[in-house]
Amino acid sequence: MSQPICSPEESKRFEDLIRFECERAESYYQKAKSNLVPSDRPSLAAAEVMSAVYHSILAKIQKDPRIVLRSKVRLPKWEIWVQV
Repeated sequence: MSQPICSPEESKRFEDLIRFECERAESYYQKAKSNLVPSDRPSLAAAEVMSAVYHSILAKIQKDPRIVLRSKVRLPKWEIWVQV
């Protein structure tokens, strides 16, 4: 059986840190979205797809902060194609 990476107290602090960082990242996504000039959208299509993919990864981490300790956080290929 595997040993836990950290104590329950450290685990709580870790989860709090990840939640804080997710909220911070979310605020940056919202700021960027609100500052986007509609006339720039056509030239930013690739950046918008990348933003959607990374935002989806952020959502997975927000649901389960400890996922970053277990594996790389990725989207299945079909989910990436949905973003396109």
